[in-house]
Amino acid sequence: MKWESLAVGALEANCVVLWDEVRNAVVVDPGADADKIIRFLADRQLSLTAVWLTHGHFDHASALTPLGKAHPTPVYLHEEEVDRTFSSRNRFPPLYWTAPTKPVSLSPLHDGDVLHVGSETVKVLHTPGHSAGSVCYYHEASSLLLSGDTLFRGGVGRTDFPSGDADALRLSLSRLMSFPADTRIVSGHGAETTIGTEKLSNPFLTTDN
Repeated sequence: MKWESLAVGALEANCVVLWDEVRNAVVVDPGADADKIIRFLADRQLSLTAVWLTHGHFDHASALTPLGKAHPTPVYLHEEEVDRTFSSRNRFPPLYWTAPTKPVSLSPLHDGDVLHVGSETVKVLHTPGHSAGSVCYYHEASSLLLSGDTLFRGGVGRTDFPSGDADALRLSLSRLMSFPADTRIVSGHGAETTIGTEKLSNPFLTTDN
């Protein structure tokens, strides 16, 4: 499976595009800059089959509506994220004025679900903490983990937003640390890293925290 990350929006969220050998594609976290995402799909002649969200915060979901108009596809989001994502509470003026419109085809996710990028399979991991319905996506065949805002290079997701939970985040991080050390991590913001690197250097993952 191939993938590429696009930094989108004022907060430079990582929107990840995944695709298989026959160019079936999935967009993960279209947070802003819908035109940039649409152009990327067109330039690479990709056929968009679904949109996945790691969580529903404005900087990860704000391009859902324009992207859906250009490419009507199912949207996948954890069930605990749905209500807030598509409400007026999911705004951050002056950067993000409006919440996304609830898509016609919305599928709630659960821990252990298996999704598909064409012929490739990706596992859903429910990793609450940053928000109640945060998830990660794991493609075992390429040892790729899309961690959303649960885990960053040198950091972890903040828990002071509505439905954030520091205790839940600690449990989620412990679960991720059980993955192989060479697992590549593409997070919701910032640079790529690995599980092994974070075990050694992330100050939030030491035994004292």
